[in-house]
Amino acid sequence: MNTAKRPVSIDQIEEHFFNWRQYPIKTGIPEELWMAACYLTQRFSVAQVCKRLSLNPVYLRRKMASMQISPITDDDINNIQW
Repeated sequence: MNTAKRPVSIDQIEEHFFNWRQYPIKTGIPEELWMAACYLTQRFSVAQVCKRLSLNPVYLRRKMASMQISPITDDDINNIQW
């Protein structure tokens, strides 16, 4: 029996962003969502990620630069407690 987890899809992360945006009080995008967006840039262009997740590319690039120390893996994303 194969128990390997599939990589998280852009659709799943888009849904998490949509759900987060439903709350009326905002304190900024949670780190988990930023990490997921940065993770997607390993498979999609920054423009594609920003368009799907309704993010400003300047802010995403800044976040990517701050997270560049260690690459985000499938396991990192799969272990997020959404």
